Amino acid sequence: MAFDPKGFYELAQWLVVQRTDESSLRTAISRVYYAVHHIAANQCVQKLNWTPRGFGGDHRGVINKLKGGRLRQRGEELEALLMLREHADYHLDASITVGNQQWCSHCVKIRQSSNSTNVVTDEHWIEVARLAARCIPLLEKI
Repeated sequence: MAFDPKGFYELAQWLVVQRTDESSLRTAISRVYYAVHHIAANQCVQKLNWTPRGFGGDHRGVINKLKGGRLRQRGEELEALLMLREHADYHLDASITVGNQQWCSHCVKIRQSSNSTNVVTDEHWIEVARLAARCIPLLEKI
Protein backbone atom coordinates (compact mmCIF):
# COMPACT_ATOMS: atom_id res chain seq x y z
CA MET A 1 0.00 0.00 0.00
CA ALA A 2 1.27 3.46 -0.88
CA PHE A 3 1.97 6.02 1.83
CA ASP A 4 -0.95 8.34 2.55
CA PRO A 5 0.39 11.92 2.69
CA LYS A 6 -2.47 12.94 4.98
CA GLY A 7 -0.35 11.28 7.67
CA PHE A 8 1.95 14.31 7.45
CA TYR A 9 -1.07 16.58 7.99
CA GLU A 10 -2.29 14.58 10.98
CA LEU A 11 1.21 14.52 12.50
CA ALA A 12 1.47 18.31 12.14
CA GLN A 13 -1.87 18.84 13.86
CA TRP A 14 -0.87 16.51 16.68
CA LEU A 15 2.51 18.21 17.10
CA VAL A 16 1.01 21.69 17.46
CA VAL A 17 -1.36 20.43 20.15
CA GLN A 18 1.60 18.97 22.03
CA ARG A 19 4.05 21.85 21.60
CA THR A 20 3.79 25.41 20.34
CA ASP A 21 7.45 26.43 20.40
CA GLU A 22 8.95 27.82 17.21
CA SER A 23 10.73 24.62 16.18
CA SER A 24 7.48 22.67 16.47
CA LEU A 25 5.58 25.27 14.45
CA ARG A 26 8.28 25.21 11.78
CA THR A 27 8.15 21.42 11.59
CA ALA A 28 4.35 21.35 11.49
CA ILE A 29 4.21 23.94 8.70
CA SER A 30 6.67 21.94 6.64
CA ARG A 31 4.76 18.69 7.13
CA VAL A 32 1.45 20.31 6.14
CA TYR A 33 2.96 21.71 2.96
CA TYR A 34 4.31 18.29 2.00
CA ALA A 35 0.97 16.64 2.71
CA VAL A 36 -0.83 19.06 0.41
CA HIS A 37 1.92 18.94 -2.22
CA HIS A 38 1.85 15.13 -2.39
CA ILE A 39 -1.96 15.03 -2.53
CA ALA A 40 -1.93 17.63 -5.32
CA ALA A 41 0.85 15.87 -7.22
CA ASN A 42 -0.95 12.54 -7.01
CA GLN A 43 -4.18 14.07 -8.27
CA CYS A 44 -2.34 15.82 -11.10
CA VAL A 45 -0.82 12.51 -12.17
CA GLN A 46 -4.04 10.52 -11.80
CA LYS A 47 -6.56 13.01 -13.17
CA LEU A 48 -4.75 15.76 -15.08
CA ASN A 49 -2.19 13.84 -17.13
CA TRP A 50 0.82 15.43 -15.43
CA THR A 51 4.14 13.61 -15.20
CA PRO A 52 6.57 14.50 -12.40
CA ARG A 53 10.26 14.64 -13.16
CA GLY A 54 11.36 13.49 -9.72
CA PHE A 55 13.29 16.65 -8.89
CA GLY A 56 12.76 19.86 -6.91
CA GLY A 57 11.14 21.52 -9.92
CA ASP A 58 8.10 19.30 -9.38
CA HIS A 59 6.97 21.65 -6.62
CA ARG A 60 6.49 24.47 -9.13
CA GLY A 61 5.35 21.96 -11.74
CA VAL A 62 2.33 20.95 -9.65
CA ILE A 63 1.51 24.57 -8.88
CA ASN A 64 1.75 25.52 -12.56
CA LYS A 65 -0.38 22.56 -13.62
CA LEU A 66 -3.11 23.57 -11.18
CA LYS A 67 -2.91 27.28 -11.99
CA GLY A 68 -2.98 26.59 -15.74
CA GLY A 69 -6.53 25.34 -15.74
CA ARG A 70 -9.79 25.34 -13.85
CA LEU A 71 -7.98 24.69 -10.57
CA ARG A 72 -6.24 28.06 -10.39
CA GLN A 73 -7.38 28.68 -6.80
CA ARG A 74 -5.92 25.35 -5.63
CA GLY A 75 -2.64 26.26 -7.32
CA GLU A 76 -2.59 29.63 -5.58
CA GLU A 77 -3.28 27.96 -2.23
CA LEU A 78 -0.48 25.46 -2.78
CA GLU A 79 1.83 28.31 -3.77
CA ALA A 80 0.95 30.18 -0.56
CA LEU A 81 1.72 27.03 1.42
CA LEU A 82 5.04 26.66 -0.39
CA MET A 83 6.00 30.23 0.52
CA LEU A 84 5.10 29.59 4.16
CA ARG A 85 7.04 26.31 4.13
CA GLU A 86 10.12 28.01 2.67
CA HIS A 87 9.83 30.77 5.27
CA ALA A 88 9.58 28.18 8.07
CA ASP A 89 12.39 26.01 6.73
CA TYR A 90 14.94 28.62 5.66
CA HIS A 91 14.47 31.94 7.43
CA LEU A 92 16.12 31.91 10.82
CA ASP A 93 16.35 35.67 11.30
CA ALA A 94 13.71 38.06 9.92
CA SER A 95 16.11 40.99 10.03
CA ILE A 96 18.35 39.54 7.31
CA THR A 97 18.06 41.16 3.91
CA VAL A 98 19.83 40.24 0.70
CA GLY A 99 21.15 43.35 -1.05
CA ASN A 100 18.15 45.61 -1.52
CA GLN A 101 15.76 42.66 -1.22
CA GLN A 102 13.48 42.63 1.79
CA TRP A 103 13.70 38.81 1.91
CA CYS A 104 10.18 37.39 2.01
CA SER A 105 6.82 39.02 2.70
CA HIS A 106 6.52 37.11 5.99
CA CYS A 107 9.87 38.45 7.22
CA VAL A 108 8.89 41.97 6.18
CA LYS A 109 5.71 41.75 8.27
CA ILE A 110 7.70 40.53 11.26
CA ARG A 111 10.18 43.39 10.93
CA GLN A 112 7.33 45.89 10.65
CA SER A 113 5.43 44.59 13.67
CA SER A 114 8.45 43.89 15.88
CA ASN A 115 6.07 42.33 18.42
CA SER A 116 7.81 38.98 18.35
CA THR A 117 11.36 37.73 18.35
CA ASN A 118 10.17 34.56 16.62
CA VAL A 119 10.40 34.34 12.85
CA VAL A 120 7.67 31.70 12.69
CA THR A 121 4.65 32.43 14.83
CA ASP A 122 1.22 31.09 15.71
CA GLU A 123 -0.15 33.34 12.97
CA HIS A 124 1.84 31.43 10.37
CA TRP A 125 0.52 28.14 11.70
CA ILE A 126 -3.07 29.43 11.70
CA GLU A 127 -2.73 30.49 8.06
CA VAL A 128 -1.23 27.13 7.07
CA ALA A 129 -3.94 25.19 8.94
CA ARG A 130 -6.67 27.31 7.31
CA LEU A 131 -5.27 26.82 3.80
CA ALA A 132 -4.80 23.08 4.27
CA ALA A 133 -8.26 22.53 5.76
CA ARG A 134 -9.76 24.18 2.71
CA CYS A 135 -7.40 22.81 0.08
CA ILE A 136 -7.07 19.12 0.98
CA PRO A 137 -10.74 18.13 0.59
CA LEU A 138 -11.02 20.10 -2.66
CA LEU A 139 -7.88 18.52 -4.11
CA GLU A 140 -9.15 15.06 -3.20
CA LYS A 141 -12.28 15.74 -5.29
CA ILE A 142 -10.44 16.54 -8.52
